[in-house]
Amino acid sequence: ASSHSGAEAEPGGPSPGGPADGKSLPPPTAMSSQTGRGVQVLSSDPYAHLGDRGRSGSSPARGPPPSDIQRYEADGRRNPYHGQPPPAVGAYVAGPPPAAAYDPGYDAYYRQYGTYPPPAQPPPAGYAYPPPGPAYTPPAAYGYPPPASYPPPASYPPPAYPHHGYAAPPPGYPPPAYGYPPPGYPPPAYGYPPPGYSTPHPGYMPLPPRRRQSRDSSDDDSAPGGGGAKNKRKRKRGGGGGDDNKKEAAAPVHLKAEQVLPRIVEAAKESDGSRWLTARIADAEACDDAERDKIYQAVLPESLKLASDLYGSNVMQKLFDRATEEQLKAMAQKLKGEIFNLSTHRYGCRVVQKLVELLPEEPQVALGSELRNRVVECVENMHGNHVVQMLVRKLPTTQFVFVLDAMVAAVDKMSSHMYGCRVIQRLLERCEHDQIRGLLAHVMANVAKLTKDKHGNYIVQCVLEHGPQEEKRKIMQVVREGFVEYARDKVSSNVVEKCFEVSTVGIDVDFLKESREALYRTVLGEDGDDAASSPLQQLYHDRFGNYTVQCVIKHSRGEDREALEKRIMASEAQLKESATGRHVIAALKKATGHAPDEDEDQAEAGQANSSTTPDAPSRGSLLHASGQCKPCAWFWKAQGCRNDQNCQHCHLCPEGELKDRKKGKRNRGDEKP
Repeated sequence: ASSHSGAEAEPGGPSPGGPADGKSLPPPTAMSSQTGRGVQVLSSDPYAHLGDRGRSGSSPARGPPPSDIQRYEADGRRNPYHGQPPPAVGAYVAGPPPAAAYDPGYDAYYRQYGTYPPPAQPPPAGYAYPPPGPAYTPPAAYGYPPPASYPPPASYPPPAYPHHGYAAPPPGYPPPAYGYPPPGYPPPAYGYPPPGYSTPHPGYMPLPPRRRQSRDSSDDDSAPGGGGAKNKRKRKRGGGGGDDNKKEAAAPVHLKAEQVLPRIVEAAKESDGSRWLTARIADAEACDDAERDKIYQAVLPESLKLASDLYGSNVMQKLFDRATEEQLKAMAQKLKGEIFNLSTHRYGCRVVQKLVELLPEEPQVALGSELRNRVVECVENMHGNHVVQMLVRKLPTTQFVFVLDAMVAAVDKMSSHMYGCRVIQRLLERCEHDQIRGLLAHVMANVAKLTKDKHGNYIVQCVLEHGPQEEKRKIMQVVREGFVEYARDKVSSNVVEKCFEVSTVGIDVDFLKESREALYRTVLGEDGDDAASSPLQQLYHDRFGNYTVQCVIKHSRGEDREALEKRIMASEAQLKESATGRHVIAALKKATGHAPDEDEDQAEAGQANSSTTPDAPSRGSLLHASGQCKPCAWFWKAQGCRNDQNCQHCHLCPEGELKDRKKGKRNRGDEKP
C-alpha cells in the first residue's frame, strides 16, 4: 500500500469533499487513483489484471507499484512491529503501543477504495456497472449503496486519525463494521523468547567462545596434508611417529556445573560440554554416585542418539566406566536391535566396543549375537571390524564360534583383506589349536602366496608366533627354499625376519633348533659355494634385504655370529661405500659390543664414567653420570628392551624422566619470542 492524501482531485472534477450540490455520490466506476500530477494504481484495483488495455488512451502513465516496506507498513496484521525491527532478546515490552500506531482495519479500508473521487472517464468497454440482470445486487464489500445512517456521525473520524499519510475518509463512507480500534487491539506484548522459541532452562548461561587456534602452530595431522611437507620427517622402517605428530593441547573448558547439569543431553552433543562431562565423570571426588546417577538418568533415554554422536559417544564411553552393572545392562538394552548399525558407524563402533569390554557374559553374548548373520559384512567395514575383534578378545571361546565359522567360510577372501586379516589374527591368538584346525589348514596350503601378500603376511607371522610347532617348522622350510626372493621383497622380508626371531627368542626355540641352523646355513651359503654369490652377499646392498641381514645379525648366537662377523668384515671396505652397507656394519658392531664410528666419542665418555656406574645394565647407562644418556621408554614395558646389554639408551634414569625432558623442551620453546 502507498500513502494517499485524498486532498487533490483531477482538474475539472468534483472537489474531495463531495459534490457541491449535496446530491448523492455517484457509484465508483474504476477502483484506481489517478491525478493529473501522477498515478498510483493499488493492488486492490478491480481492473488491475487488464493492465492498460481496458483504460482510456488519454489516461496518464501508471505509477510505480507499492514497495514491500509500504505493504508491510499498511498491513499491521502481518507486521505487528510496523516495519520496525522486533524487540531485542531479553527486552520486554512495557505496555501497548499508542492507538495511532495500529489500525489494520482502516489500512485495509483505504487499500480497498483508494482516493476518492474516482476518475472522470467511463469504464472500459465490456465493463458496465452494475452488470445487466434484474437479480444483481451490488457487493456490500464496496460500501455501496451507503447505509441508512448516512451521513456519518460527527465523532468520525476517530481521534488520532489520520496517520501514516492517510487523509480523513471521504464523506459518505462509513467506518468498518468492526469499529475502531479493531478487535484484538492492542497486539500482545512480545517479550523473550520470541514466539516459536522454547523457554531456556533455568540457570542458563551462554557458553564462552572457543579460542581460535593460531595458524602458525599447525602440527595438527587431522587436516589433509597433516602439517605440510615442511614439518614432516621420514619414518624409518618399523619406526613410530615420535612426538612430532602430537596435536596441540586442547584449550581448557571454562564451564560450571550449573551451566551443564540442567542440560546434560544438549551439553553432551557440544564440544566443550562433552569435554566437561567426561572430565567430571572421570573425577570420582567431584562426581559422586548421586551426580553420576543423575547423568545416567538424563543420558539413558537418549542413548541411541548419543552413541552415534561425535561428542556424545565420548560421554557414553566415560559413563560406562563409572556405571554399575545394572546401569550397563539398561543402556545395552536401549541399543538393542541397532548393534550392527552402530558397529559400522564411525563413532558408534567405539560405544559398542566399550560395552562388549565391560558387560558381564550373558548380556555380552546377547549383544554379539546380533551380528551372527552379518559377520563378514561387519568385518569388511572399516569400523565394524574393530567390534568383531573385541568380541573375539572378550567373549568366551565357545561363544564366538559364529565368528570363526564365518571366517572359515570366506577364508580365501578374508586372509587377503585389509580388515579380515586382523580378525583372523585375533582368532589365531585366542583359539585353541584344535578349534582353528580348518583355518590353519588353509593358511598352510597357501603359505607361499600369503607370505608375499601385503595383508596375508601378517597372518603368516601370527602363525609363527602363536601357531602349533609343526606349522612353524613348515613355514620356516618354505622360507628357506626361497630365501633370497623372500628377503628382497618389501612384504615377505617381514616373514623372514619373524622366522629368525621365533627360532631364537620364542617359546619353541628347542623344537626349532634344527630349522634355525638350516636357515643360517642358507644365509651363509653351503660349503663349497662362492662367498661372492652367497645369499648374504646378495642382500648387502638391497633396499629391503639389508634389513634382513641386520635382523640375522641381531638374532645370531655363538658360532653363527662368529661366522657372520667373519664374512661381513671381509667385505667391510666394500660395504662402507654404500648407505645400506654402512647400516649392516653398524648393526654388527652394535651386536658384538664394538661402538660404531659415529659413537666412538660417546663410548670414550662412557668408559671414563664407568667407575660411577659399575653395574650399568646397558651400554647407554654408562653415560648416565655424564648427563649424555637417553631415557629408554622400553625399560618400563612388560617386554623390556629388545637390545639387552647393547642398548644405547639409559636404563638408570628414574621413571618419568623422558616425559619431564620433553616437557622442559616444550617450555623452553614457548619462552622464545
